[in-house]
Amino acid sequence: MKKLPELFMPVFRYGAFAKPLIIKVINSNLSDNIRYTALSFVHTWKGDYNKALYYTHKALDLCGNSSMRYMLFARELSCKASLGNKDEKLYQFLKSNLNKISGRTREEIEAVILNVEARWGTVKLKRKTRIWGDKKILSAITFHHLGYARRLAEEGKLSQAVNHYIQAYRISKNIPHPSGIISSLNGLAWRIREKHPFWAQSIAKKAVCYLGYYREVPGNLFGCLDSLFVIEKANNSCSIAQTARIIASLPVPKNYEKLSREAEKFIPNYNISMYENTEKLRKYLKSLIDPYRKENVSIGDLSAIFTGKTKVIRGNTLRKIIEGITESRNVDITRMPYPVYNELVKHRIEKSFEEAIQYLEKLPFSERKRLFFSTFIALADREKFYLSRKDKLLEAYKSLRNINVFANLMSKRYETMNFVADMVKAHPYVEGRKMAIHKAYTAPLKNWTGKK
Repeated sequence: MKKLPELFMPVFRYGAFAKPLIIKVINSNLSDNIRYTALSFVHTWKGDYNKALYYTHKALDLCGNSSMRYMLFARELSCKASLGNKDEKLYQFLKSNLNKISGRTREEIEAVILNVEARWGTVKLKRKTRIWGDKKILSAITFHHLGYARRLAEEGKLSQAVNHYIQAYRISKNIPHPSGIISSLNGLAWRIREKHPFWAQSIAKKAVCYLGYYREVPGNLFGCLDSLFVIEKANNSCSIAQTARIIASLPVPKNYEKLSREAEKFIPNYNISMYENTEKLRKYLKSLIDPYRKENVSIGDLSAIFTGKTKVIRGNTLRKIIEGITESRNVDITRMPYPVYNELVKHRIEKSFEEAIQYLEKLPFSERKRLFFSTFIALADREKFYLSRKDKLLEAYKSLRNINVFANLMSKRYETMNFVADMVKAHPYVEGRKMAIHKAYTAPLKNWTGKK
């Protein structure tokens, strides 16, 4: 058996890619302290730091190997930092004993210390961590760059921080190390969001795409969905509706429950087509009307809406009023009354659906079929989706041969129209899952003998 803590080195090298090894360790006959350590990793990936800390303590109680104990102390420090607990005594203990720790274990502990220093930011440190040794494994270098990036960003040295985030991304992508890739992109997007909002949104989307590609559930990397949501909200991006739906369909870690509640406000309701004509709605609609522009709704109908004579407004009427206006103006979607926002999202879905049908029409049936099934499997909320009914899925699949029949069938519901749009260009999280499915489907079976 490998010496401790070398047994866990694949976790440090490849992050969550080493999950099969960790599951094997948990189900093995190895000592309890090793199994408890493995469980602490699993719960860290899930984003449940309280349970990760619990199993770290259980492993420490049984561990007699000095290198392993230092590694577990580093895990304890990291979990506490993630929970907002500043254990400076443990931090100082690890720093003062770095010279007693062997090579690879020391590298991982250095990376933890650097990230903790960056997280604490406002805490005055007597002496910041210096790097021991010149030859390091790539995953350790990645997290050293991330630690420096966070520290420099906290100190207001943004341009230097950006350079370290980019270096962390390049190295982790070459390994590949999923957590390193996603964390570096997410950190970069978050730090530049105020100075470069649209570049930040592009990078945040890329991070979320990798999240979908590498992770079955986000777990401790849920923060990149948080970043994307916050950036989309600041940029008045209508794509926030899709991000809100993704967040609502996933297991949300406790420290992101506030995000979950905020996201609920931006989830569109496809089944509503009539809205109460409230004073708030009338006031907002008046602000949209251009007196020099010919509206799609008659003056008489507009007058009845604005005076309150019309008690209920149809969704189609709302869309006629907002059509074209929201395209040409920089409107604040966060201040829109929900009826306007809801109809705006539905209008965008209709437009995306039409564009997707035009694109799919040019593709052969085999490619339409691939996009259809990869998108269906990639859906985060597939169980609740209309096409999950076997008869509906089969009907939609058969109609793919004739694009006009397919378009007519899928245009009857907004969720199926949105699905067709996703076949061509989905939310980055779903797009990442589609990429993973496609890769699994097309990957050749190498050296397969059929033997265990």
